[in-house]
Amino acid sequence: SRLTKLKGILRGAFLFVHSIVRTAMQRVYRLETLEGVGVYTAREIYPMLTRILNEYVSLPNHPGPFTDSGLRSSSFRFGELLEFNFGFSSLRQLRDWFFNRADRQLISECGIVCAVYEVEDEHFHLGERQCVFKKSHAKKVEIVDFI
Repeated sequence: SRLTKLKGILRGAFLFVHSIVRTAMQRVYRLETLEGVGVYTAREIYPMLTRILNEYVSLPNHPGPFTDSGLRSSSFRFGELLEFNFGFSSLRQLRDWFFNRADRQLISECGIVCAVYEVEDEHFHLGERQCVFKKSHAKKVEIVDFI
């Protein structure tokens, strides 16, 4: 009767509000094999990657996680580093890191793809040049062209 109607209205209102209020999600663009192995680890599988990646690692605008000012200033604790995977917050950030189109083409020819993940804010930290995220808490949503 009236109580049942009121419960129905309240339940509907709750579901409506719940559908609007969602946890903030971040998108991460990550170069990896189809099996999910990151590009820097994959160089053990694809030796051609070693030459390309070694050139990028030594560049001053390619900081490691301990020297990326954005990561240093976040709430991210470096003791947790092994729990995180690396990626980029946008295709632009990825292409700024791997700035040579010919190198991106070679990376792609080794079987590396750009997987896009969605992850909640609490499992994501944005650096100046890269980001880290807990892949175990992320959902792969698509694969995009990164060349």
